[in-house]
Amino acid sequence: MRMSEIGWLYLIFAACVTLHNLEEVIFFSRFTTEKHSSLPVTRPRFIFAVIILTLACYLITNFSYIEGAYSLWSYLFYGYAAAMTINVFMPHLLASLKYRRYLPGLVSGVLLILPAGLMVLIRFPRENYVSLDFPHILIPAAVIVIMAGSLPILFKLGKIFMPGE
Repeated sequence: MRMSEIGWLYLIFAACVTLHNLEEVIFFSRFTTEKHSSLPVTRPRFIFAVIILTLACYLITNFSYIEGAYSLWSYLFYGYAAAMTINVFMPHLLASLKYRRYLPGLVSGVLLILPAGLMVLIRFPRENYVSLDFPHILIPAAVIVIMAGSLPILFKLGKIFMPGE
């Protein structure tokens, strides 16, 4: 069976998220040990949050691909892509400008997440996978808010589940 263009877009987006999250994890400790040790999270907690968010990406991507157009999963995927696209600017780009240095995730955010996220945000409505009409647009909007709000919760859970605290 041959994969459709949208199928490839799912795969590309999930791969970009994975590479982005790997960049964040690999360079996180160097960033926090240099000048910015005042960040409110330790490496184990950060890794835990990244693992959970990456697994959520795989789960949402898989079910969105299986269930197809206009499914709840497609709206969740669209929201995840929107949240990751926003994430390129806030915190990565803004924090890099504030600190006047590289913030882990900036390179992969600009080179991978931004183009892949924009492809999803443009192609999904055009290919009739999601509708941007009210109330449908509330689902992706909720995903953006939930993802942003989940970080403090995931950091606290990371303290419980990750050794090295």
